[in-house]
Amino acid sequence: MKTFINPLPDPYGMSNEKVHSKHLFVSDHPVHQCCGHQMTFVAVQTTWSDEKPEFDDHYENDDDYWLCKKCDTMKRSRRYSDWFGSDDLDIEIYDYLESKREENGEPLQIMIDRYMACIVWEDSVIVFGYDGNEYCHSFGFQLESPNKGILSQFAMNPPTFKVREQE
Repeated sequence: MKTFINPLPDPYGMSNEKVHSKHLFVSDHPVHQCCGHQMTFVAVQTTWSDEKPEFDDHYENDDDYWLCKKCDTMKRSRRYSDWFGSDDLDIEIYDYLESKREENGEPLQIMIDRYMACIVWEDSVIVFGYDGNEYCHSFGFQLESPNKGILSQFAMNPPTFKVREQE
């Protein structure tokens, strides 16, 4: 276990903050591979004073990460948990893309913000994930225009999203 003691003075008198980390498990999922090896989940907890970290019942947080022990590559963990359950956004994205690969091919873009993902296809967008406040969401938008009625005279949902190719 590594212990980090913050050397900067704390203006609120909490200068005895300690950050602890512990390797909890090795993933067997393909999304957690690096240089051909499985990555290790590293849990991080902050304590104050003489508190001891409690890794046996770890509550996932933004400081957790995945570590490749072969090359020391670190990647942010997107594991989340709350009262209703837990999951891993990286695995959710991987599984979703695998289920759609034959039908849709590769997406134009994947955007991630904390525990939410937005996947952009040529004719649709899907958003899913955990909002950080007890709820998981999933919704999508498709490129389609109404064929009848007053709205048929308008160009609804024109394809305006363009992905710039990297040079």
